[in-house]
Amino acid sequence: MTKIDKVIEAEEAILDIANELKKIKDSANLLDSAQHRVDEVIKISAVIIDKTEKFVNKETEIVNRIGDYDIQSDIHLVLEQLSSINENIKILLKNSDGLPNKISEIALSVQNLRNDVIKGIDNIEKTHTVFSKKIRLSNSIILSIISINLLLTVFLFLKLFAIL
Repeated sequence: MTKIDKVIEAEEAILDIANELKKIKDSANLLDSAQHRVDEVIKISAVIIDKTEKFVNKETEIVNRIGDYDIQSDIHLVLEQLSSINENIKILLKNSDGLPNKISEIALSVQNLRNDVIKGIDNIEKTHTVFSKKIRLSNSIILSIISINLLLTVFLFLKLFAIL
């Protein structure tokens, strides 16, 4: 083999090494780019999770406040007060001879008030039913949002690794 052949072989080997080094450099750039994308996906996922957690906490607080409200005890208290008023009126009727007409008017007013309170209680119970439905709907929406966030995160990861 002559010196020229050896030089040509050496030059070809250098070119092969340069090509391989270029491939390694391109691969390293792709890996760096992929790492950057993964880091961005992780940051975005953390933000989504944080915001979802805040939303869930606020909704849970609202649900707990609504759940703590005891309508039945309020209804019971109002009915006891009305019964007490009714008993007092009966006692007044027995003890006063000159006021029967006035007391009858008061008794009628109390009866009307009692009817209004019962109507109010019915309205409260209807409102409570509506709130219960809204709470169930809110819980469904929260679960849907969490599911969508998880699906988006998985989609972003899959898309990112599909590019590689």
